[in-house]
Amino acid sequence: MVGKLSKNPLVIGIYLSVFGFLGLPLLFTYSQIFFHPDVLLSDLQQITWQSVSLLIQSILLAGSVGILATFWGSILGFILYKTPIKYPKFFTVILLIPLFLSPYVMAVAWQGILYHLTPGTHSFISFIKTGWVLTLTYTPLAMLITGNALKNINPNFEDAGLLVTDELKLIRHIVFSMIKPALSTSFILIFIFSISDFSVPAFFHLKVFTTEIFTQFTAFYKHSFAVLQSLLLLLLCVG
Repeated sequence: MVGKLSKNPLVIGIYLSVFGFLGLPLLFTYSQIFFHPDVLLSDLQQITWQSVSLLIQSILLAGSVGILATFWGSILGFILYKTPIKYPKFFTVILLIPLFLSPYVMAVAWQGILYHLTPGTHSFISFIKTGWVLTLTYTPLAMLITGNALKNINPNFEDAGLLVTDELKLIRHIVFSMIKPALSTSFILIFIFSISDFSVPAFFHLKVFTTEIFTQFTAFYKHSFAVLQSLLLLLLCVG
């Protein structure tokens, strides 16, 4: 079936169209660097320890958000999909609201509260504020992914497990073992969304790799260097 579809001219046309709209602009942008070796060499020499430290800070931020959002999202998903809670659909819609909003809107909404709880603009304080807002924004995504994975577990496996162990061990050793792919998917997606986000770190004055790329584009007009930095970010997310 898959082989027949792959040979269908319509399917091939759709693939080529998607590649044309998504891939060609990126290929054109990044090819500008490699077709000028002298510019590439000059840009590579501009990569300093500050750029590396900003990339490390971005990885730490995105990793923390991915772990926390996946953890809380899996708990919410378990409550909504595996417990006899009343009005689960209503609570699901309510909990999805942060996902419908822009992360920047969430940052603005939390600005006053976070200012009184953690006053100051120190980099660590900004890191906490940014991580908090991004975690709240992407927790519903983890809830959806893990919740649907929990929903698709065969109840017969759970009933068989309860014959040999208690409910807590069943959840810990069997249920969550069966949704490990969903947990991994949730973490990877949230990591990519968080590390590529510009609005929230910029709002809380946190210097990360995306704000550095934006600065190179807009303040210093070093387009080739900014493109090279974005390529590093792209390789990190794809890898």
